[in-house]
Amino acid sequence: MNLRCIVVGVDGSPNARTALAWAVALAAPGGARVVAVHALGLLDRIAGETVPTSGHRAEIVATFTHDWCAPLDGAGVGNDRLALDGSPADVLLTVARDLDADLVVVGARGASTAVAGAERALGSTSHRVVTEAGRPVLVVPATTGVTDA
Repeated sequence: MNLRCIVVGVDGSPNARTALAWAVALAAPGGARVVAVHALGLLDRIAGETVPTSGHRAEIVATFTHDWCAPLDGAGVGNDRLALDGSPADVLLTVARDLDADLVVVGARGASTAVAGAERALGSTSHRVVTEAGRPVLVVPATTGVTDA
């Protein structure tokens, strides 16, 4: 299968860093475009601190664009970096649908630590994306290295 568009969720968490590395590794051989997506909700994280998005929007977008997506710089893959309003699952599902993405890559767990039921193994975002995406989804745990790909 030739991948042309890979959407990846990026939230600054260790799992998201690993998911981005996998997206880049999968995109490079066939020249797929990587679309890094961050959802701006009511709260976000900057330097490990939870802050309200409303007063820190520009700082969060800059952190996403320049720090969290830094692995895209010089990776040799075409990429876009989208910071959009909404819940992480809603934003990822919408972008994947709108771009007709071939693959969605997410970390098993994101920045949130709240879990319940089946979401113990997967975070709420990855669980929802897997069940609703209607396209292949790669869920990457932080402990899985790209060298295993």
